[in-house]
Amino acid sequence: MANNLMPAKAKLLTQVWHAMKQLNPDNVAAEARRSVRVGIVGPVEMLREVAAELIGENIDAFDGVGDVLLLMPTPLDPAAYAELPSCDIIIRSTQDEANSPGVPSARIFSLTSSSEIPDVIKAILSNHELAYTQIPLARALPGLRNAVSQETIQTVSVENAIFVASTSLGNIIPNPLQALTGIAESLGDLAVLTANQVRMLFALAAIHDQELGYNKQSPQILSIVGAAFGWRSIARELVSHLPFGGGVVPKAAIAFAGTWAVGDGIVYYYTTGRRMTRAEMKDRFQNAYDKGKEAASTISAKLKETYRTKTQ
Repeated sequence: MANNLMPAKAKLLTQVWHAMKQLNPDNVAAEARRSVRVGIVGPVEMLREVAAELIGENIDAFDGVGDVLLLMPTPLDPAAYAELPSCDIIIRSTQDEANSPGVPSARIFSLTSSSEIPDVIKAILSNHELAYTQIPLARALPGLRNAVSQETIQTVSVENAIFVASTSLGNIIPNPLQALTGIAESLGDLAVLTANQVRMLFALAAIHDQELGYNKQSPQILSIVGAAFGWRSIARELVSHLPFGGGVVPKAAIAFAGTWAVGDGIVYYYTTGRRMTRAEMKDRFQNAYDKGKEAASTISAKLKETYRTKTQ
């Protein structure tokens, strides 16, 4: 068994390396350094509460985010009005809705009390027009890191589930992830999924203000590649009534759950400085598997419906 496994691992490493050569951590680093500004408009007490939510527990970190957070107590003076159009995002009190002239409504988020701050943050992160702000804001504002990390993990987990579902359904249904399809033509599914998880690693590292690069993240990259084999044995335990890869939904659900568990482990490491044990990773995988089955069922149904619609 060991003799058969070593060539398989060597082959996967080669395949993953070829896939990863198409990933450039410098692009993620450049995205993380993008200049983004958030203007907060309202009474002084509201400014303090919103800033504390964005910065996190260490309020002293405010000294380092002056270029990102613009606190604008009302009533605004003329100089403050001139700053508003330069803000990518404006969070304002509903009492001051008239204080954002000339700013597109998609960039403005209103709240009536501090209890609505989490909902406002969720709305900002779900706004696709503002997706470019997520990584640079999380890098600068520790209070956003968990939310942006979860959004990133969810996105890549769904992408991997879509990839597996579409390839499992056969070539008659076009894969919506064309960027992945290009490298999948010459590599196995496992290598593509693993490379996509490495792409997620670079994003999560940037979110947590870590230095980026293959050398800097080499321990995490090796863990991701090693985990690719671990998911097979875990999957057999969870879906023992099916062979690994048997059935579109189980296979896509495993891709989702495996990617989620990898991302969860990376965030855990960056926030605690400790790596999860195999038992902890298995537990996270099991918790994500049910969510993965639901996502995979939806994805499979949508792919089939899209194909039927296009062929009618």
